[in-house]
Amino acid sequence: MLFLRKILLALCVSCAVPFLAAGTGWAQKQDYGHAVQAGEIKVAEGDYSHFPRLARGQGGRLGVLYYRGYNHGSGDNQGIAKAQKPHGAGPAQLSINGTYARGGSAELPVAGQLTISVEKDETARRFTIVGEDRDGRRIEETVAGAGAKRAYTRQRYKRVSSIAVDGATAGRISVGPRVVPSNMEFRYSDDGGGSWSGAIVLADGIGSDDTFYYVGALAGLPNGTFMAVYVRVNPDNGRTDSLRRISTDNGVTWSKAEPIQFTGANPRTTFRLWGQIQATPSGTLVAMAYAGEDNWALVSSDLGRTWMAHLIVRTPPETDYNEMAVAIVSDMDWIAIARGATRGQGGSSMRQFVTRDGGKTWADLGGTNADWSGGYVSPAMQTMRCGSQTTVVWVYMARASRSSPPPTPNSLIVRYAPAAVALESAKAWSGQNIIGNVGSFTHRSGYPSIAMNEACSSGVIVAGRETSETTAGIVAMKWSIPADLLSKMRGP
Repeated sequence: MLFLRKILLALCVSCAVPFLAAGTGWAQKQDYGHAVQAGEIKVAEGDYSHFPRLARGQGGRLGVLYYRGYNHGSGDNQGIAKAQKPHGAGPAQLSINGTYARGGSAELPVAGQLTISVEKDETARRFTIVGEDRDGRRIEETVAGAGAKRAYTRQRYKRVSSIAVDGATAGRISVGPRVVPSNMEFRYSDDGGGSWSGAIVLADGIGSDDTFYYVGALAGLPNGTFMAVYVRVNPDNGRTDSLRRISTDNGVTWSKAEPIQFTGANPRTTFRLWGQIQATPSGTLVAMAYAGEDNWALVSSDLGRTWMAHLIVRTPPETDYNEMAVAIVSDMDWIAIARGATRGQGGSSMRQFVTRDGGKTWADLGGTNADWSGGYVSPAMQTMRCGSQTTVVWVYMARASRSSPPPTPNSLIVRYAPAAVALESAKAWSGQNIIGNVGSFTHRSGYPSIAMNEACSSGVIVAGRETSETTAGIVAMKWSIPADLLSKMRGP
């Protein structure tokens, strides 16, 4: 227990001090200024590498945990045949025209079961799928249509050459792989993000067990301990569980994966921990998570073996809060920002919450003072001690949106606020500072993660850059905080 206590307390070296007396924030007219950036480094590429989580270890080492697979999600319901309703009353062939289609057939990344998704009751129909297994042998299977949502094949297809239905369907049909296997991988950098190690595979779904791994979270400790948490999806039944792995040598070697447990008033078997795991000054680990329609604060005092779940917000019908980030100001005082608030809920698509009792209860401060947009996604936060003042840094993706585009679409944005004021108001954030070039993060890019240096003068952001539905890579960007903002952060 003494060793565990030392590990947990080590994380507090870079934690924030208790919050200062309330003052004025840095809210201002949006100037869309650029942060002072020093280039861009490729961290990982090949296939679909995305959703990075950054943390600091011992001696300035940076570690990044990320997802590597073949697409943006766990499956691809339209990867073989896009949603379609065959014409006529008799038997018909579905068009093979999905993501993996080439020349009338579909070649999947790996062999696996298929999903037949339906809009209406199709129990009267039979679907016959012809193709090949992983060894190139011909396989054929007839599947009864589902009454709602989807049905699955028993056989695992590597290639699909035809999909036939025995009669007119009630609605549209789509076909895709049930699970697209993926990895969770880790890399580290000893030069502030300028160069990175080779990939250390923590969960091998691609090469060994055809399993889907997803939604990682990462903690880094100054004594050289990293902790990675991620979700495993069973390829046969879709069931999920949450796992953790520990490294005590600064990310070089890792313990075996072990399940983690969740407790609380409404415990679940699986939570999707999200982003960077933070710590309070006394050593408690804090992670944000979402499950179903709810957002949660997860708290652990045993290095992530068990987590107590506290509800932050239950999603109302008109929106979906989704990803969330947290900044730790003191043992009891935390600030969280969530993606997804609507215009009717405060005029911003990012919404701010605070707790004054260590995550047990949360107050809704409403929308932030960022220009309203439907394109803001995937926030990340960090607390810094700069001179006499504690500062919160907030970074997020401003994604293009047809209905309500942000002022600078497809860009990464950084904002700052005094922690004491941000605990009281969601309107205290500075004008936006753009990292990189406007428009350089297209499609579903972003999901940034942040690490600041101890002097507060510069930092590193890692983010995913998607170039197509099936290709993405991770980049690291160093930047310096503008001098006028740095002066405000340091205070009198």
